[in-house]
Amino acid sequence: MSELRSENPKNGLSALGAFFKAHKIPRGARGAYDYVFEHGQLWIIGRFNGGQWSVNDAEGPGSEGEFDFECATVPAEEAS
Repeated sequence: MSELRSENPKNGLSALGAFFKAHKIPRGARGAYDYVFEHGQLWIIGRFNGGQWSVNDAEGPGSEGEFDFECATVPAEEAS
């Protein structure tokens, strides 16, 4: 069985780039996000807003760069 792209820490930058594109994050705001590899999976984290997204392998409509992102913790500016 082959390893999922989201289960390989070497794919972190690819996942982060796909996240920026999928969420239309402007270049000037990209420094506020990073990726981490924890519990065998890639995560996108908002450094200042507390948002966390799990990175999943995906294809087809709604996916970006063979990834999909599930919001695990709603960012502070979206919470209310």
